[in-house]
Amino acid sequence: MYKTFHYTFSTYKRKKILNGNIVKELAIIFIDICREKELRLICQNILVEHVHLLVEKKASDSNEYVMKMIKGISSRQFFKKNPSNRLEFRKLWGRGYRAEEIMGEQHLRHIIAYIEGQKVNGIDKRIKPIWKPRRTSTSLGAALSLPKGLVAGFQKRRIGSRDV
Repeated sequence: MYKTFHYTFSTYKRKKILNGNIVKELAIIFIDICREKELRLICQNILVEHVHLLVEKKASDSNEYVMKMIKGISSRQFFKKNPSNRLEFRKLWGRGYRAEEIMGEQHLRHIIAYIEGQKVNGIDKRIKPIWKPRRTSTSLGAALSLPKGLVAGFQKRRIGSRDV
């Protein structure tokens, strides 16, 4: 069983350091980490002081584990490739993150549009999204090539005595 989460986290002290080649390097690092840790990076957007990631993970993987891997490994790999930046930035990521579980196809569409629509002071400074929708299908799960279990998992869930 898989779950999809929208993660947001910021740079250390929200310094505006993510631009140009740094963004390209981090985008590749995030893709590599997700591939290595068996996570599926559906969409990402790296802005000057924060990052949005839409990640599909195993239900058994905790959000803490996912963020520890993504933030820890990306910071280590970034400073390994750019040792001179270590003195200037000291730390790459700030403490904490925001994780929002995606609960339906409509919610997934909304979050993808939100992530893609993020801009810096009205200027589009994002990298291009990773996923490529296929226009032949009307189903969002098929359009994004999502596993059947993920799309089927978007049915109503029962929590306690109420439907969610």
